[in-house]
Amino acid sequence: MYTPDAVVLQGDGNVLMGRDAIQGAIAKNAPKWAQVTLTSDTLRIVGTTAWDVGTTRMQGSDGGEQVSHYLTVLRRGSKFWKIDRLAVVPESRAGNASDWATH
Repeated sequence: MYTPDAVVLQGDGNVLMGRDAIQGAIAKNAPKWAQVTLTSDTLRIVGTTAWDVGTTRMQGSDGGEQVSHYLTVLRRGSKFWKIDRLAVVPESRAGNASDWATH
């Protein structure tokens, strides 16, 4: 599902580089996810590149929910689309955009 040199910027700021690192992180963390829902808000395709912007909702095994927004860049190969870049930004529960201007 990922290109060999894919890059994922996680919500906590960690960067995963390469398909093997990404798959390892997914294998480690997936058991903690009771349910994951992706909602695509915008999808644009130009040639062999696509951009997808949307929202993820993860229900944790502890019952809590984490809401994040994502931007995915996909590349089309000879047969399939694969994720090349992914950035995830968690929704903040405290503060708002105006708070950033004061800091």
